Amino acid sequence: PSKRHMDIIREGAAELGLADSYQQWLNCHPAQEPSNFIKKVGKYCVIFTFTIAHGLKMPLVANIQRMILFQVYVLPTEPRWRQIVGEIAAAVIMLPTACLGLALRGFLESTGLMPPAMKKWIQSNMD
Repeated sequence: PSKRHMDIIREGAAELGLADSYQQWLNCHPAQEPSNFIKKVGKYCVIFTFTIAHGLKMPLVANIQRMILFQVYVLPTEPRWRQIVGEIAAAVIMLPTACLGLALRGFLESTGLMPPAMKKWIQSNMD
């Protein structure tokens, strides 16, 4: 899981007063922390894949990309060089979709056709 998700899980375990041994195990569990570049690329991918997969009811692009990304995923416990190679591979896979997402964002903003939910998501996650 990502660092953000692990933090949420850890906070929930503490808030619920779960066993100390379980909380210690959670604190030792490795979390994935992608680079800022990958996060930005991923966010533009979300804009494109959400619009295509959900707006146009065509999930094929998102499904294919997800299957390919699972092939290059590297666990956070792997050596750092393997994590870097995995991140580069993920960037190469996501970059075309991210470029389309960037163009789509520009088009929707300039034409005033941006759905309110997407506008809210962009404001809270990208700017």
